[in-house]
Amino acid sequence: MNEAQRSEESGLTLLLYGGNALVPLSVAKCPECGAQLHAESTVWGAERGEPNTGDVMVDCTADPECEHRHWQCDWQPVVDAVERWCGATDV
Repeated sequence: MNEAQRSEESGLTLLLYGGNALVPLSVAKCPECGAQLHAESTVWGAERGEPNTGDVMVDCTADPECEHRHWQCDWQPVVDAVERWCGATDV
């Protein structure tokens, strides 16, 4: 299994208990420039550590100065895809 496959399969594991990870391009990419994304879980379940839906922060790795617009109409489908990848639930 290559690194990309391992990342795709372990989205939940990577974001357990407030973890953070690079999101594979096959899962989602920046809707503004097409770059890779970084995700971080800010709220998680106490028992299993699963990320909470609505509390997974997604940022573009190519935008360190936060100059992207971040319009919800562009970013919400991306956030939804990342939440599915990491197994986020309503905690």
